[in-house]
Amino acid sequence: MAALLGGRAAALDPSRTLSQLNHTSWTAKDGAPAAVYALAQTPDGYIWLGSDKALYRFDGKTFENMANFRDLPARSDGVLGLMTSKTGELWVGHMWGGVSVYRNGHFVDVNPAPAPGSVFRIVQDPSGAIWVEMSGQQGSTLWRFANDRWDVIDTGSWGIPKAHIYDILPARDGTIWLALSGGLMRLSPGSTTFEPVGEGKGDVQSLAQTADGVIWGLSLTGMRRLTLGDGPGRYLEEPPPGGKSLGSILVDRDGSLWWGGQSHGVSRLRHPELPNEPVEDSAFEQILSDSSGGDVLEDKEGNIWVGTVGGIDRFQAVSFVPEAPSQQASNVLGMMNLVPARDGDVYGLWNDSQNSRLFHEEAGKVTDLTKFADQATALCAAADGGFWMFRRDHRVVHMKGDRVIGTLRGPGASTVAEYRNCAEDGAGRLWVSLPGAGLFRFDGKSWAPFNIAPELKWPRLQVVDRQGRVIMYFSARSVYRIDGDAVEKIWDRKDISISYIQAMYVVGEQLFLCGDGGLALYDGNGFKVLDAARFPFFQHLTGIARTDSGEMWIIGTTGVVRLSYQDLMEAFDHPDRVLHPRIFNYQDGLRGEGMGLAINNTIAAARHGRIWFSTTGGVEWLDPAHLYRNDLPPPVSIRFVRAGNTQYRPEGRLILPEGVSNLQIDYTAPSFTAPERVAFRYRLEGFDKDWIDAGSRRQAFYTNLAPGSYRFHVIAANNDGVWNQTGAAVDLEIPPTFLQSKLFIGLCAAAALGILLLLYHLRIRQIAWRLRLRFNARIEERERIARELHDTLLQSVQGLIFRFQAVAGQIPPEQPTRQQMECALDQADQLLAEGRDRLIDLRAGQAAGDLAKLFSASSTRILAGTEIAVSLSVEGTPRELLAPVAEEIMRIGDEFLFNTLKHAEARKIGIAINYGRKTLAVHLSDDGRGIDAAILVQGEREGHFGLRGMRERAQKIGGSFTLMSRPGAGVELTIAIPASVAYPRSGQNRRSAEIPMPTKNASSRL
Repeated sequence: MAALLGGRAAALDPSRTLSQLNHTSWTAKDGAPAAVYALAQTPDGYIWLGSDKALYRFDGKTFENMANFRDLPARSDGVLGLMTSKTGELWVGHMWGGVSVYRNGHFVDVNPAPAPGSVFRIVQDPSGAIWVEMSGQQGSTLWRFANDRWDVIDTGSWGIPKAHIYDILPARDGTIWLALSGGLMRLSPGSTTFEPVGEGKGDVQSLAQTADGVIWGLSLTGMRRLTLGDGPGRYLEEPPPGGKSLGSILVDRDGSLWWGGQSHGVSRLRHPELPNEPVEDSAFEQILSDSSGGDVLEDKEGNIWVGTVGGIDRFQAVSFVPEAPSQQASNVLGMMNLVPARDGDVYGLWNDSQNSRLFHEEAGKVTDLTKFADQATALCAAADGGFWMFRRDHRVVHMKGDRVIGTLRGPGASTVAEYRNCAEDGAGRLWVSLPGAGLFRFDGKSWAPFNIAPELKWPRLQVVDRQGRVIMYFSARSVYRIDGDAVEKIWDRKDISISYIQAMYVVGEQLFLCGDGGLALYDGNGFKVLDAARFPFFQHLTGIARTDSGEMWIIGTTGVVRLSYQDLMEAFDHPDRVLHPRIFNYQDGLRGEGMGLAINNTIAAARHGRIWFSTTGGVEWLDPAHLYRNDLPPPVSIRFVRAGNTQYRPEGRLILPEGVSNLQIDYTAPSFTAPERVAFRYRLEGFDKDWIDAGSRRQAFYTNLAPGSYRFHVIAANNDGVWNQTGAAVDLEIPPTFLQSKLFIGLCAAAALGILLLLYHLRIRQIAWRLRLRFNARIEERERIARELHDTLLQSVQGLIFRFQAVAGQIPPEQPTRQQMECALDQADQLLAEGRDRLIDLRAGQAAGDLAKLFSASSTRILAGTEIAVSLSVEGTPRELLAPVAEEIMRIGDEFLFNTLKHAEARKIGIAINYGRKTLAVHLSDDGRGIDAAILVQGEREGHFGLRGMRERAQKIGGSFTLMSRPGAGVELTIAIPASVAYPRSGQNRRSAEIPMPTKNASSRL
C-alpha cells in the first residue's frame, strides 16, 4: 500500500497540470520489473517494488532484485502488498505464503500459522497495530498483529460479513474503515464490532483520508466523499466528474488525491475540497510505461510514483514548465517567435503549414490569441508595447494584447512565400525581410526596398538598440547598423571567430552575438569573445536575455546557462577568469535545446519574472524566483563489499579472508529528483590520505591492500549540492596469511639478524686472519734478520774480538798499549752483549710475557729516580698475547709514560688491564695538567708525532684508540683490541726457538 512519507516542503505545485509536471518512465529495458503491484519507501531512502515475479529495491539508478527468501522456503517471490512501519521495517505481503518482514538486512517470518493465502493489503493504525488482508480459497480474511501476537478478525464476533475485502483504512482518530464487496464498514476505537456505513452497494474499492479529516472512496463511478470532516459517516452519491478507474488512493503533501487505474493510467484531483474541481487523467496528457496504473507512492523528496503493468513512472515538479506539448512543437522547427514587448510582456508565435498558435503572457497570466494567428509568419515588438504580425497573405496586423490596433498592406509580390523577421526603429519605421526579395522599409506611407550591398539580399536577424537604430545580421557573417539612411558595418566575418550567428541581443550600449562557436560582445569600440573551446557551455548558442535582477540566461546545446551579468563582464575583460554557471538541462524539466535556425532570439525575459524559451521540445518557461530546490540530503548506504568472487553484506565489522588484497565496494545514495546528479566522495581510512571525488560513480576499487584494519567512509550530495556529511561507513579487517603474519616477519627478522651476525663474525675472523698473516710475516722477517745477524755480523764481530784478544795477549802487560787494547776489548764485549740482547729480543719477541710484568718493568725503567707513583690493576684471567700485539701495546705504553714524565707534571699514574672474553682493554691515566682542547681536536701537537704514532699503532693491530682530557684533570687513554686479534688461537705457536747467543762470560778472553 502506498504510504505518505515525511520530508521537505511540498514538491508538486497544485497549480500545475499533469502535462506541466516532468514525467519519466522505467520499463523492462531499464531493468524495471513488469507488473508492479505495490510500492513503499524505507527510511534508508530505497523505493521497494513488489511484482508478481520478485521484490525489487530501487535507488534511482539500479533496480536490485531482492527475491532472496531462502530462509523462508514457504514464501513466494511474488509480492502484492508492501508497507513501511513506524519503526522503519518493511512488511512484505507475498503472492502466496503470507507475511514476512525485512529487518536489519534479512527477511523474517511473521506470518500467522497456518498461512491462509496471498496478501494484498498491509496497513498500520495509530496505535501501531498491523492489519493484514489475506485472500485464499475460502475468501478474504482480516488479521491483526499487536503485542507480538496475531488475532483473526472473524466474521462472527467482529461483525464482518462474508465478503471480499478491497481496502483497509486506519483513520487518524483510530477508526478502522473497510471497503467490502458488500459495502462500507467501520470499527470505532475501543470497539470489537464493525458497523456498516451508509447504504452503499459495495462499489467503493479504495479509501483515503485528507488532512481535513474527510474520508474518500474510489468506486467504478469515480471519487466519492464519504464523510464531512470529523462528523458522522455519510455515503455521498455525487462523485466529482472525470473519475473512471480503479486503484489505490494517495493523498500527497499538497492535499491532492492521486489514484491509479487498471486501464486508465493515473488520475489526480488537485483540489478535492472544491465541489466542481475537474479530474486530470494521464491517459489524455501523459504516456505512462503502461496504461494500467497500480499503486501510487509519494517519496521523501515529493515525487509521485505510479506502478504499472509495464514498469514504474515518476511525476515531479521541475523548474521548466511546458507551455505547449512537444508533439505540437516537433512539427514547427524553425518557425518559432518569442518577442519581449517594450512594456515587459511576452508574445509567442509558432506555426507550420497545418496549424498556428499565438499567446500573450502578462504578469504570469497566459492568454491564447491563436484565433489571430492564421497565416502569421513573423512577430516584432511595437513602440506602444504591442506587436506587429506579418502574414502570408501580405497583411501586417498591429495588435496590443488581444486588441487589433490596425492593419496595413505588406511589401513584396504575391509569389513571396513568407516574411522572416521584422523590427520597428526609434523613428517608427518598420523593417521586414523577405527571403528572395530583400529588405524593405515602411516610412509610414509606403514600402521601399533598402539595399545595403549587392551581395546582401536579406538579413537573418534584426534588433533595435537603445538609440533606436536597427542592427542587422546577414548570412555572409556581417553585421550592419542603420541610423536613418546611414549604414555602418560594425562586424565582419574576419573580426571574430564564433562561426554562424544564431541570435543578437542588446543590453544598454552593448550588443551580444550568440554563435555556434561561442559568445561575442560589442561595446562600441570592438568585439570581445568567449569561445566554446574554453567554455563548452557556450556551444551552439541560440538565445540570450538579461533580467532586472542582473542575471544572464543563455541557451545552447548543453542546456540553459545562468550567470550573473557582472561575472560575465569580468570574463570578457579577463580571459583567464573562471566561470561557474548553473546549468539547467533535462533533469530540471528542460524538454529540448535551443532552436537552431530560429528567426530571432530564442529567450525572452518578461517584466514580471518569467523567462520564456523556444526549444526543440516546444515553448517552455521558468520563474527564477521559484526554482525547485532539493534540500533533503540523500541517505547513503553501502550495498556490499566484494573480495575475490565473494560478496559480503556490510554488517558490523567485516573480517575478510586471509591474504585479500583487492576490494570492490558498491555504495549508493537513493535520491530520485535527479539521481544522475548525485555526487559521491569516499575515503578508505588507513589507506587514503584525503577524500576521493568519485563524481556520480557508485563503486570504489582498491588493489594491493596490506593486511590490517580499515574503515571505508562514503558521503554524498543530492542534485542541488546538499551534502550528507555523515554518510555511511563499514569497518574492514584483512587478516594476514602466515607469510604476512608478525610471527613470520619476526622469524624473518631473526634469521636476517642471525645472518648479519654470522657475516659480522666471518668478517672479524677474516680481518683477524689477515692480521695474523701480517704478524706471521713480520715474525718470519724478524727471524730471518736475526739469523742473518747471528750468522754474519755477530759471528764476524766475535771472530774479530778473538783475533784482537790474541794480538793483545802478545803485548807485554806492562805496556800502555796492552792496557788500551784491554779497554777496547772490554767495550767490544759490552757492545757485543748489547747486540746479542737486541738480537734475542728480535728473535724471541713473539713470545710475549704477562702484560702486567711488562708494564711493571717498563714503568720502573722509565720512571726511575722520580716520585711518580704507579698503580697497576688486572681484571680477568691473564693470557699470553701475540708478540706483535704485545709489542705495539708496550710501545704505546712507553710513549704514554714518557709523555707523562716529560709534560704532565703528574704525581700518580694508573694502569688497568682487562682480559675480556671478546676484547682486551688497556686503560692508562694520570693526574697531570692534561692536554689542551685544541690539541685534542687537531689530534696532535704541531711538530710532534707522539699522539699520531700511538693512534697509528693501535689501528695497525685492529684496535680502537680513545683519548680524553680536560685541562687540570689529567689524561685518560684507552686501547681496545678484539680478542680474536690479541690472543693466539689454540695450538698456534706462541714463540720461536731462542737464538743461541754467547753470554758476556762466554766472551771472556781466553
